[in-house]
This record gives sequence, structure tokens and C-alpha cells, in this order.
Amino acid sequence: MSSPLPPPRKKQKTTPSCDQDGKDDPLLAPAFLTTELIARVASFAPYGTDAMNICLAVGPTDSAIIRHTCLRNNMKYMAHRLEQYVDEEVGNDQVTTYALAWMAVNTDWRKLCTADNRKRYANVLIERENKFVAFQFSTLTIFNNPLVAVEFSLVDVLKHLVEEVGIDVNRHKWNSYGDSERMHLLTVAARHENLSSFEYLIKRNDIDIFSSIMRRGARRESASLNLFQFAFNRLDVELSTFQAMVCHASFDPNKSRRQKGFGPLSGLRLRPLQYALVSIGDLEDLDLSDDHELDQMVEKVKILLSKTDVNPSRTTADCKSPINFAFGRRMNTVNEVEERWYRIMSAMKQSHPDLVGQRM
Repeated sequence: MSSPLPPPRKKQKTTPSCDQDGKDDPLLAPAFLTTELIARVASFAPYGTDAMNICLAVGPTDSAIIRHTCLRNNMKYMAHRLEQYVDEEVGNDQVTTYALAWMAVNTDWRKLCTADNRKRYANVLIERENKFVAFQFSTLTIFNNPLVAVEFSLVDVLKHLVEEVGIDVNRHKWNSYGDSERMHLLTVAARHENLSSFEYLIKRNDIDIFSSIMRRGARRESASLNLFQFAFNRLDVELSTFQAMVCHASFDPNKSRRQKGFGPLSGLRLRPLQYALVSIGDLEDLDLSDDHELDQMVEKVKILLSKTDVNPSRTTADCKSPINFAFGRRMNTVNEVEERWYRIMSAMKQSHPDLVGQRM
């Protein structure tokens, strides 16, 4: 019985097509792409998975050349990353990584810092008349706006702007991608998860802990605060950060200052410890803070009392001494509020036993 299938054909050898002279067709001859050519192609690819896949395909050695080619003088790269950051597609630490990689390739980044650029990019958030906020997405903001450098923990850029350009570290003329108001550098650095910028700034002798944190005409509840008051009131300023600020040479715990602004303390002449205690009392009376926030303030009061040169018995024309104020609050409050003031009085007794006397 014959098979229903036709017999198999024999394999035929194939040869490359040749022209009339017997030479290989150039279109079918082996072709190799140089790494430089691949890098040029990759520079036009999107900055996400496409460029990454090209780097993975060529291996670690050639991918270094591709990254260098893609980043060299590529001003659109960081602008794209900043736009992703505002759109919450990438995080703060990722932008820092991208910026450091860009700087490692473009080692001449300091030349991007010019007087015209510093003026143009001092504000990366611009409010229009209809309250619409417009962002300036540019690589130049990173190297000309010190608040942006702090926002992304680019300490080398911050050092260049402070030490070589000579910006005033106590001014509040810049805003960033995180805040539309013009802020003091330390207000951002002190609350940052990465404290490298704060550690650099707090070591500088020209920092003034009592300098204003925000320009006049800004948000009313913040426009009158100085750095000390800001750090005392903010829950996101850690205790160790607050301690470093009150240990700065510019911090005088016994100097009184007239309070500015629109709140209940406006116009009063207070010393730092008086300000701290009166602030706690007012927040309790107005029920404006939770127990956790007030308890952190108590811990900051303890830090103030630990300074050897603080005197809790000194008064001003507008306020009784911290000892008398705390004792009066303790005697006129109950439950957890009384316990809070008891802890303050205990801290005073521990630091100044001769002044507290028999009140405990």
C-alpha cells in the first residue's frame, strides 16, 4: 500500500545572490553597527524603557558609552525628569540620582550658572493672574536656584552657589518645585529626609537662626516667623535638627524680640523660651493642635532648657518669666494638660534647681 504523503524533498543548498561579476550582493553582506551609532540612535529614544533596553542589549561596557552619549549636553533630559517629578511619576531621590548621573557626564555644569540664569530661574513656580501655577522645567533651574539644589540634595551645587557665587544664605528669594512661596533655604533643608544640605548650611557662621523665613506679603500665618519659631512650631522638624539649630552661634536664648505678624503674639516682646511656652499655652486654649504635636513642643522646650546660658527667670515688659508662666499654667489646668506642664516644670527644676525652688 502506497503512503498518502508525497516523498520528502531533498534539502537544497542556498547561496547568497551574486551580481554578474560573481560578487556578493552588498545588501545581503554581513553588517555591524558601531557602539557610537547605537548611542546616537539611543539618544533619540524615550528616556524610559526603550533607552534602558538598548543599554541592556549591548552589555555593561558599551552601555556606559551609550549613557555618556545620551547625557552629554542633553539639556532636555533633566527637564523631562523634573516634569516627571511634578507629575509624581518619579520620587525626590530618583531625581537626585538622575541629576548626579547628568553631572558626572557634564562635568562643566558650573558654567551653566550665570547671573542672567540665576535671575531667570529664581522662581520655578510662577503664579499667573488667574492663580494658575506655571512651572519652569529646565535643567538650568538645578544649577541656578539654590532652593532646588536643596530640594534634591545636590550639595555640590549648593556649595558652588554659596561659596563661589556668593548667594546670601539668609535670603528668601527663591521658590522650588515643592513650594510656590519664596522660602529660606533652611526651612526646606531642616525638613528633608536627606539632611546633607542642612548639615552643610548649619555649619556656616553666616546663618542667622533669627532671620525671617519668608518674604513679606506671603502666607499670613508664616510671613512673620523666623527660623527658630518655624523649627519650634513644625512637627516635621525632628528634635535633633531643632537642637542643632539652637546650638548655632547666632542663637541667643536670652535676647528678646518683638513678635511680628497677625496672631495673638503679635507685638509682644518675648525671649525664645517665653515664646515657646506662650505658644504652647495659646495652642491649648484655642485647641489648635493635637497631643502629639504639643508633646513634641514640650521636648523642644527641654532642649532649650538644656542650654547652659538660658535663664528661665527673666521677664519682659510683655510677659512674665517662663518659670512663673509654666507654674501658673500647671496650677490652672487639669488632666493631661496639667501633666504636660508638670513635665515642663520638672525639666526646669532639673536644669535650674536653684531658680525653681519649692514650686515642685
